[in-house]
Amino acid sequence: MPNSLKNIQVEQLGASGAFILHEFHTPLTIVQGIWLNQPKDIAYHSDLYDQLADRLGNHYVIDANPRLPVRLHSDNVFLLEPRIAPATSNDSGPLPKWLTRFEWPPDHLFSIQEATSAKPIEDGFLRCLRIIASGCKQESIEDDRLHLSASQPIRGSLFDTLSIFMHDESERIERPFGCEQFLHEWYKAIPKEGKTHPGFAILRQFDDGVTRLEFAGSIISAAELRFWSRVVCYHR
Repeated sequence: MPNSLKNIQVEQLGASGAFILHEFHTPLTIVQGIWLNQPKDIAYHSDLYDQLADRLGNHYVIDANPRLPVRLHSDNVFLLEPRIAPATSNDSGPLPKWLTRFEWPPDHLFSIQEATSAKPIEDGFLRCLRIIASGCKQESIEDDRLHLSASQPIRGSLFDTLSIFMHDESERIERPFGCEQFLHEWYKAIPKEGKTHPGFAILRQFDDGVTRLEFAGSIISAAELRFWSRVVCYHR
């Protein structure tokens, strides 16, 4: 077990296809999702970028020092399968359970910042919402790849906002294309020799696998949380 994950804990949120990783001090990669909910499996896949150089180096051209995914989370990560949550409050659902677990009131006045990745495979996310509680100081974002655009503070349910975000992302990515076709269209202008990031090697190696849309979130502080859509690739 790597030092960054020695204290990892998995908190299941019922049988809802959702759980929280506590003490998760490593980047979230394309091969980590809701089908992996055991600490040993999570630790193994956290080390996958280092393994790829040896395992796939003879088959694919791989950047020896790829940039890691954007670090959107703090020490906790909420992982959620892409079921469409209803845009109404539901105390038994995974989104309200997550917010309640970290004492984030869903009716808090808040502002939203949003970012869309130009390189979702490399950056590790498709779209990200940054939710800031009104009246709280906004901390700076260290990663220069997270280009956020701000909106005005709004009133309303945070649960509704996150549910609508899930619905819109599923409509944008899964319904018209399927996740794999969406990625193919997104990257079609980049020649094969330019796709040297390990994420592309995983997609090519797992040609008989499943590429799907999932969601993740993290409570950064009492003043900030983030929620984002992401690509996950599983081997059959």
